[in-house]
Amino acid sequence: MSEPQIPLEPPRRRAALAFIFVTVLIDILSFGIIIPVLPHLIIELVGGSIAKAAVWSSAFGTLFMLMQFVFSPIQGALSDRFGRRTVILISSFGLGIDFIVMALAPVLWLLFLGRAVSGVCAASFSTANAYIADITPHEKRAASFGLLGAAFGIGFIIGPALGGLLGGLPDTQVAALRTYGMELGYAFQIADDLLDYVSDAGTLGKNIGDDLAEGKPTLPLIYALQRADDDQRRSLRHAIERGGLDSLDRIIASIRESGALERTRERAEHHARAARAALDILPASAHRDALLALAEKGVAELVAAQRAALAVG
Repeated sequence: MSEPQIPLEPPRRRAALAFIFVTVLIDILSFGIIIPVLPHLIIELVGGSIAKAAVWSSAFGTLFMLMQFVFSPIQGALSDRFGRRTVILISSFGLGIDFIVMALAPVLWLLFLGRAVSGVCAASFSTANAYIADITPHEKRAASFGLLGAAFGIGFIIGPALGGLLGGLPDTQVAALRTYGMELGYAFQIADDLLDYVSDAGTLGKNIGDDLAEGKPTLPLIYALQRADDDQRRSLRHAIERGGLDSLDRIIASIRESGALERTRERAEHHARAARAALDILPASAHRDALLALAEKGVAELVAAQRAALAVG
């Protein structure tokens, strides 16, 4: 049975937030830290060219994301039954053990299995978000979810850079990977902000108003506030401070009329271009091409979905 969902007192809440911040940071690091070194590690284990290693790297990445997709709702359900902290602690412990196994793996199949376990153990975002909602008073949730977003961004920034540094890459390439991770993290987060106003769970796994219901001050809301009249600004501020979906249609109309969605889309595309440009210094390889494709196609698909939704709306 899950622990009671009662907001904690400030000192305990700060400790709990720090715990969740570190948990999410480790989850994101588990994704990014291996990116620069995985192709070379695969070559050490099975031989072949960097092109062959890039194919295996794509399989590793697909497996990691597939495990996250499958086990995020499972972890969420388990946390409802056994408690948020229990599930998060077990996931973090499993991730630590898995890091050791992957570091010492003498054969490719064990490395592949380790990556699958990483995806399972790192699928604790849903539990972390639920824990934040459980322990934080309604009026404090926007700041708490913002802290969670900061952990996500920091992990994206330092993960590839740390992997490159520990893997012995030149400083210039480490810096390039750090910039790539930072810009790509910005691009995906901003593109995700768009989905709150144009998506639905059936197509992209996110309902319209999910972020708004939690009082998250996403970029479209911030842009809309800059251009809103007094009545619209009061309505938007109320939505950020109180959350909920009482005036969702009116808020979405204000955001669209202000041009905030177009500005947000342009910002996401800007960061995606900056991420691709950061890779210019890296030597040509299939793995570099895969990183370029991630920055180009991943954001492009989210932006295309946003444009299509606006056209229908």
